[in-house]
Amino acid sequence: MAKKKGLSAREVLEGVYNLLKKKFKAKEIKLPKPATAEVGNDSDWHRTRIGYIKYEKFLLLKLNSSKAWIISLGTVCGDYPANRYDCDLAAIPISKKRKIAHEGFKLLKKNSYFKNSIIFSLYTGELAVKENTFGRKIIEILGRELDKFIAKEAEIDHRYFNLDFTPVVKSPLEYKPKLIDFLSEIAISVLSS
Repeated sequence: MAKKKGLSAREVLEGVYNLLKKKFKAKEIKLPKPATAEVGNDSDWHRTRIGYIKYEKFLLLKLNSSKAWIISLGTVCGDYPANRYDCDLAAIPISKKRKIAHEGFKLLKKNSYFKNSIIFSLYTGELAVKENTFGRKIIEILGRELDKFIAKEAEIDHRYFNLDFTPVVKSPLEYKPKLIDFLSEIAISVLSS
């Protein structure tokens, strides 16, 4: 295994989550049970194979007097269809003032296929965005800047494949710690607009 030079994508997204929590003094709410949303399905008539993203807690982030957001860091779980992903940072607007944990649970369960994710990471360590509410704005800002935050490229062995036919990753992409601040500023900008 190659010596680690930077942060994994998960460490970057955890850093963004923690920085938002600290910067906005956001209340962290632990869910009574994990909320799971489907991110991969390879089921057929004789077997079920489903991959999920799992959320265990979230931040209640208030950016201004009219907007409140649930921000949650999800991690993959379940069967092999989720193996191509690692984690995500979901952002969902919330308006209810009561039963926040219950409402957050319901909203996070609906985040299938990263529908409300600001950004997510692939098993290779690459960061990705969906073409959703946030995606276009993030690509505009992040797309032209991301290369300068890469500490080490991923090492992929194309001679071997996983059972889902993805190539084997010897070591994932790594990022410079400064990416945490940059991504948190992007998240704040996107959520404020």
